Amino acid sequence: MNTELKPCPFCGGKAKSIAYSDNDVFTEEEYRWFFVRCEKCYSKGTTLRGEQNAVAAWNKRVAEGK
Repeated sequence: MNTELKPCPFCGGKAKSIAYSDNDVFTEEEYRWFFVRCEKCYSKGTTLRGEQNAVAAWNKRVAEGK
């Protein structure tokens, strides 16, 4: 899985993948939801199940491929 994150599309800042669980106990098996957030301007990507899905959504750029 490629988890390399592109920079923030708004400010160019470094992005970070964040996982959280519906439960109070955070073990790796219980991580269900992921989103990507810029560490500079705090822009947040879509919250999705699975890190790969959240990263893919963050990395998608509308202007690419034109």
